[in-house]
Amino acid sequence: MKLPPPPIEPPICHTVNGLAPGFAVKIPLLFADLMGDGWRPTLRETMRSDERQKWLYGFGRDYDDGRGIVTNAKNGQQSWHFYGLAVDIGDKRFEPGSEPERFWEALGKHASQRALTWGGSWRTADKPHVQFWCEGMHVSPSDHAAALLASGGVEAVWRELHAL
Repeated sequence: MKLPPPPIEPPICHTVNGLAPGFAVKIPLLFADLMGDGWRPTLRETMRSDERQKWLYGFGRDYDDGRGIVTNAKNGQQSWHFYGLAVDIGDKRFEPGSEPERFWEALGKHASQRALTWGGSWRTADKPHVQFWCEGMHVSPSDHAAALLASGGVEAVWRELHAL
């Protein structure tokens, strides 16, 4: 069964505004590392609204444009992007996702050196994805993160994860 084309795309955020302070300070350092290797890094996406997360989840399920399933996070609370703890990075010279393997290797290496986690090392690789990381943190937000968000806002999540 052929799926219909996707609905209108919700806005993308490309700035560090709204990222956890302890994460946001690492992004320019990561970019400097990549530029030192000759890359031209760019933020493809940072903060993600609930609306956008649900739109991305619909790919390959409710609609498609050839990219298939994009994410397994059904809503914002299931993605660290929603909490300001994840970004997607690419190189300005390439279309999103078409960067050479050397770029992804450099991104993974430098993210690790900055105590960040890189989605390209996961079982289901997400090469552009880089997120804040601390001991005991899950790859995807837990119910506890959602409860913290509901009771104390995003700052409560950041405090718990030492990302302030």
